Amino acid sequence: MCEHTAGSETNFKTSNAKQKHTLKENVILLLNEFYYQIALKKLVVYILSFIVLISCNEDDNENCLDYETAYVTSANSSPRGVINQNITIEVLFRVINGCGSFNNFIEIYNGNTILS
Repeated sequence: MCEHTAGSETNFKTSNAKQKHTLKENVILLLNEFYYQIALKKLVVYILSFIVLISCNEDDNENCLDYETAYVTSANSSPRGVINQNITIEVLFRVINGCGSFNNFIEIYNGNTILS
């Protein structure tokens, strides 16, 4: 605000709308803001964790494992082998979903022949 006096001098009175903080106060304000942001992030993590935990509805009566027969789609091996020596057979099969894995072969014996 500008104010004229009787003389030819002009006096300027200034009023700062912003309050100046000392360095210590600025550091405290920054730390408070930092801790506030961390607290918000933790709160979000806790809420999301809670949602995930309650969304997994496990019933004790259900069996988590399910065994199903996966039929062989192809089997490749050497056409010749030596008696009493191991041979390698590549067996391909489809599983129900991406979580499926190999458990075992089911063998059926027919005389001297083993059928899988």
